[in-house]
Amino acid sequence: MSIRKKLRKTLEAGEQSSLPQYGLKEIISTLAGSLREFGKPAWATPFLVTGEVVLECAIPFVTAQLIDALALGGGVSAIAGHAAVLIVMALASLAFGTAAGVTCSIAATGLAKNLRHDVFHKIQGFSFSNIDRFSTSSLVTRLTTDTTNVQQSFMMITRGAIRAPMMITFSIIMAFL
Repeated sequence: MSIRKKLRKTLEAGEQSSLPQYGLKEIISTLAGSLREFGKPAWATPFLVTGEVVLECAIPFVTAQLIDALALGGGVSAIAGHAAVLIVMALASLAFGTAAGVTCSIAATGLAKNLRHDVFHKIQGFSFSNIDRFSTSSLVTRLTTDTTNVQQSFMMITRGAIRAPMMITFSIIMAFL
């Protein structure tokens, strides 16, 4: 009997999977519980990304002021003042971005470390029937590849999910100004 026929027969018989089904809330709370001592870098990252976005949105505003000063016949002192402000803003944006990358990496690596520990601890508590049910290669995959994928996703979500809405918000504000 083919796999498709077996699956259809199982679904028609109304049998349900013995594996528990988790909702998004349970998954997020489990992952958040694995942050533990790396919670501070995880919470610092959104603030650092916000600082980077604010400065990146303010730089074109200062550049426009520089162009206006040049159009009005501003001298070297006006150009130098605006140039100094732009350099400081660019360096501050770079510092915020670098710090956000570092804190995000620390938090994601710590999450992966704790998650591996938690999964390994859970596997150690399996009964013999559960151990027989899962292959060793499957369990090793959960401890390595799956955890690394969670780590990478956490990094991308932490920076991207904060950066995109902030960039839209501050861009709209700067467009009105």
